[in-house]
Amino acid sequence: MPIYEQYLEQTAEVEIGGSNAATRVFVLPKDSPAVPLLPDEMAAAGLPRLGSAHPSVPGCRLRSYSVSVTAEGAHQYTANYSSDESDGQTTGGEEPPEEGQDRLISRGWAGSSVDRDIVYDQVTLKPVLLPTGEPFDSVPSAPVSVKTLTVRKRVFFAQTAMMMLAANCTVNASDITLAGVTIPSHCGKLMVSAEELLGNAEFTHEVTLSVEVVSQMVRLAPGDATETDIGHDVALLLAGYRKLQSDRYGFMHPVQVTSIDSDTGEEVETASPVLLKDDGTEYIPPTDQKPPRPYYLRVSAIREAAWNASWFD
Repeated sequence: MPIYEQYLEQTAEVEIGGSNAATRVFVLPKDSPAVPLLPDEMAAAGLPRLGSAHPSVPGCRLRSYSVSVTAEGAHQYTANYSSDESDGQTTGGEEPPEEGQDRLISRGWAGSSVDRDIVYDQVTLKPVLLPTGEPFDSVPSAPVSVKTLTVRKRVFFAQTAMMMLAANCTVNASDITLAGVTIPSHCGKLMVSAEELLGNAEFTHEVTLSVEVVSQMVRLAPGDATETDIGHDVALLLAGYRKLQSDRYGFMHPVQVTSIDSDTGEEVETASPVLLKDDGTEYIPPTDQKPPRPYYLRVSAIREAAWNASWFD
């Protein structure tokens, strides 16, 4: 679709130390669509995109279009540029962002706490067990520290806001550095909200991103050399009243855990759960292992996603 700029009809108003304004006029021939073009169709036809900078008047951005029909039946689009609107303008002498660039409004950290089941002492780095090496009947809970990064920004493309919303309520699939802090995999949980900016000529959405960072160190197996930071994942102590046991043919079957009654000498069902290995068989810690180091099952309770670090800048 051919488009013609009417250079002789351009206007510009420039104030020293004040606001600038300008107009540009474009004409589409009379065989153009009978109704005015939508914003996306304007850009596809070659018209300047809303929010783009004026090519020669400093500080001016395209705010709106006025549409009229000439005597010859052609559509005339008058592009209105200005720099005096508070919306989308920067302060403190900063340059406005380039066309298509998102704008960061605010970013900051806050501290809080949340109750979590405690399976591993975060000071001594030892499992939470009874002195006998047996698990508690109920898992104790206590407040754990949470650091929250909150970012507010305005985004240029609606697709960017939709990609952010698609990552709502996810943990980071890999290590990521945000605002100078490296967050290990699964240690950050992202919450996203977005508000559509109706009538804004420059940005489509204002988005709030909140990342809750939690650290929880657990040695998942006795043979592990160090603890693992499982973050928002859950560590389930492997213990129970049943275990897997091999029959005489080598097949594994779940069986009830039993013990010998000290009074009668008979085999009875155990009154306390026993520790299990990750293969389901009973785990008997070495006698010199004080306290015993049990096996844990790591469970990802929240889905993971690949976050884009640029969302937070």
